[in-house]
This record gives sequence, structure tokens and C-alpha cells, in this order.
Amino acid sequence: MSNQRNRRVSFAQATKEYFTGIFDFKGFATREGYWKAFLGEIILRMAMSFLAVMMPFELWAVILLPVSIATFVCSISMEVRRMRDICMSTRGIWTYFGIASITVLLLMQTHETRIEWVFRILGLLIALLPTNGLLKYKDTDFGKWFVDPSLENIVDTHNIQS
Repeated sequence: MSNQRNRRVSFAQATKEYFTGIFDFKGFATREGYWKAFLGEIILRMAMSFLAVMMPFELWAVILLPVSIATFVCSISMEVRRMRDICMSTRGIWTYFGIASITVLLLMQTHETRIEWVFRILGLLIALLPTNGLLKYKDTDFGKWFVDPSLENIVDTHNIQS
């Protein structure tokens, strides 16, 4: 389980955890670790775009398509770990992704993109929150659904650095 709490994360470590945690939906990604991994993802996607232009389609389909799918899964698991770090409950995470997916799928035929941008901005705001950022809402109606106070005290005791 990837747990970045209470430690500094280098760019290399964040990028490594991004890929090795492809199916890790139970870990925690700090704000710093999330943004460093996000930068690594952007660099990878830029390199893949450059290669896609240079490669014949057959080679692109064999190499870059699986990498693109893996990157998509990695980004979802990283976003889930970030949501857990701000103390979002499992029910809240499922609600967020469920509403976002259903809404985007329903509006895909109408080419309505404004609602998609709402979820992108909401995802950005979630990524900007500090560790335990939702705890102040735990006693509200919103918090009873979206906040898991039991996540507050989980720390990485194996890699604590000053």
C-alpha cells in the first residue's frame, strides 16, 4: 500500500508510486506526491504523443495503446489515493466517480462539455486540499456521507522523514 503521509516525496519516488500503485486504491497520496506524479504523467503523455506521430499505426497500436490504458488506470488509482488522503469516505469516492461517469456518458451524445468541466474543476479542487482537508466537515450532512474520520490518524510509520 502506498502511503505518502508524513514524508517528503521526490519526483522519482512519486512517479514510481504512480506506476507501481496501478491497482492500489487503499493507499494515500499527499498533495506534493500527487502533483509530482501528475507532472510525470504529463511528461509521459507528451512523449507518447511524439512517438505516436513518428510510429506506423500497427506499432503504435501494439505499444502505445496498452501504455495509454495503463496510464488511465494509474491516474484513477492516484486520484482515489488523493481522495483518501483528504479523508474522503469510500462511499463518497464511489458517489463522485459514479455521478461523474454517468453524467459524462449520458451527455456524450449531445456533445455537452460544460458538465464535464464541472467535474474537472471539482477534481482539481480535491487535489488542492491538504491532508485531512475534509475533516472540518465531518459533522455536517455533507460530511456524514463524504468524510471518513477514521482515515485521519493513518500515517506512514516506516518512512517518516524530517
